[in-house]
Amino acid sequence: MIKKINSSWGEKIWEEKIKRQNERGVIHGGRFSDSKEITSKQIKETMKYLDKEILPKITKKGNVMDAGVGPLARFAIEFSKRGYDVTGVDASKTTIGYAKKHAAKQNAKGISFIQDDLTELKKVNKKFDFIFCFGTFGHIPKILALETLRNFNSKLNKNGLCLVHFWIENPSSVRKKLKEAGYMWLHNINANRLKSFYVNCSYYSLEEVKSLLERSNFKLINEGEGDLFLLRKVS
Repeated sequence: MIKKINSSWGEKIWEEKIKRQNERGVIHGGRFSDSKEITSKQIKETMKYLDKEILPKITKKGNVMDAGVGPLARFAIEFSKRGYDVTGVDASKTTIGYAKKHAAKQNAKGISFIQDDLTELKKVNKKFDFIFCFGTFGHIPKILALETLRNFNSKLNKNGLCLVHFWIENPSSVRKKLKEAGYMWLHNINANRLKSFYVNCSYYSLEEVKSLLERSNFKLINEGEGDLFLLRKVS
């Protein structure tokens, strides 16, 4: 049996995770901790979609929040290369430290970093034209999902856009269930050797997503690639 499942959220959990895994491991899990190829492929594919479908809708040289910036600052750096003023937010102080190091290594300009909890956003005092949340929202416990979306809404300028990566459940998918079971089995047997560290995973039905958006005053613009949902602030 799995010794411990962490279902909470916040600085303590993510500090423990980043300290037990390296910079890629905290993103992809212990099994992929040394795979630069996976990271590079994900950045390339995601930015290709953003460049074509999303960024043309964002004010040039506008303000962008990377919500859950991560230790590599991978997307914050890409946004800065495209001329945006970027704020990377993460709950973990150690993660922010890594993010600053990677941004400096790539000579990325116009990025500021704030250690803050996405479920609170008490330290973020500016408004944004675009909020980007990739690979992070699914780790937020469902009980905190609505409050987090309301926080995003409050930090957007009028008619601002938000791209959220929701993890969509498919109860009828046998393949998905087998994949999840395999992941948990590998986590259990490799926890020490690979420094695996399980964190909360929240999956949503489309009906749940639509309900959350309505209650947080967002309008769904489109459902995009890889469970990415483009939202517009309506109030």
